[in-house]
Amino acid sequence: MISGKVIHPVEAIFLGLIIEVFGFGSATWGYLRQKVIDFPIMGFVLAVSVPFSVIISFFAHRVPEGILLFVLGLTLLTLAALMFSAHLKTQAEVDPESSTYVRRLSDSQGRSYVYTFRRTPLGVFISALGGLFVGLVGIGVGEFKTTYFVVGQKMPPRVAVATAVPIVMGTVTAAVVTRLYVTGTGIADFQIPWNIAAMCVPAVLLGGQIAPLINRHLNPGTIRVVLFILFTLVGATLILRGFL
Repeated sequence: MISGKVIHPVEAIFLGLIIEVFGFGSATWGYLRQKVIDFPIMGFVLAVSVPFSVIISFFAHRVPEGILLFVLGLTLLTLAALMFSAHLKTQAEVDPESSTYVRRLSDSQGRSYVYTFRRTPLGVFISALGGLFVGLVGIGVGEFKTTYFVVGQKMPPRVAVATAVPIVMGTVTAAVVTRLYVTGTGIADFQIPWNIAAMCVPAVLLGGQIAPLINRHLNPGTIRVVLFILFTLVGATLILRGFL
């Protein structure tokens, strides 16, 4: 409740989407300058996640948000467990150069990353699932794809996070535009709390510039631990919101 007005779940989700556009847009610019975004992988994921986020956004206002938040919370806790498991395991050293799917990336500081990436049906499914959750509850694709990149594809965590950021921005932007259209046509009746957005946007713009700078100085193990903590906190919060 803000200034005596109760913010309904659909309004809160839309507000979150708008804030995400600015926050992840700012972070995308930061990672672009560091040259750690894998653009072919980003494009491959967006080609799947964006259509799903658009289609689902047309019907999101009809779905019980509590159930969705509860399911997403459980999913994030599962992803947190997978991330922590990947951190504890001693990964066998595999030479990416021996694979036909090898990828190379050099950042702005001259650091080189060599890894493999395969386009698999599981990857397509996770991209679609992420787009679906973004259309419904505003989050999902970043958490799903980051975990898949790190755990499933063994990508360097820094590259995985940097590549997931513009994926989130593109998917969320598509959902925002769709919901604006839905509201404008009268299909769904809700108001956007622009006063809250005006307070939050400057903060996320600043945070989007700080995050890439911090990420640059973290080792892969630390990034995995940070993601585990983040997924756990967000997952637990969503489950609580789902119950309430």
